[in-house]
Amino acid sequence: MAETFTTKIDMIGVNPFIWLPDDILKAIFEAAEKDKSPIPVRGIINGTAFQQSLVRYQGDWRLYINGKMARAAGFRFSNISEIVGKQVTISVEYDPEPVSYQMVSEFQKTLDADERARAAYNQLTLGRQKEVLRYLASHKSKESLERNIDRVMQHLRGEESDALYALMHRKPKRWRYM
Repeated sequence: MAETFTTKIDMIGVNPFIWLPDDILKAIFEAAEKDKSPIPVRGIINGTAFQQSLVRYQGDWRLYINGKMARAAGFRFSNISEIVGKQVTISVEYDPEPVSYQMVSEFQKTLDADERARAAYNQLTLGRQKEVLRYLASHKSKESLERNIDRVMQHLRGEESDALYALMHRKPKRWRYM
């Protein structure tokens, strides 16, 4: 396991993250045999194990802290931005066995029946495809899964949908001032 260190949570945009020390970054690059984003990592934050991806954004490497990680690390918050400035004790290393998400069979069938949506899905980055699969895999009931497959398909076809969650985000409409 990598060296343990203490740092404060920072934020870029609406995303909390931590900076990793250069020696830990170097060790991760060597273990991963690459220095291109994303790199799967695992570690311990405030005593709780996690798996995440180390990503390079705007030229800098960041380990983003999502809500699940923050709660597991013992933080209580109503808005994720409330954890900014909080101190964490963390260790991070390359993860040779990253989390993967399987294609939901119902989604595969629906994609296979819609050439336009399938082409759009195949054009997504691997990270975005992973987000779609992770999102669909999170639904417990058949009804919820079907409803959300419909939403994803609308999104892939470029149609308007009632999707108001981050996965289906669209570019915001610009306000016009009269």
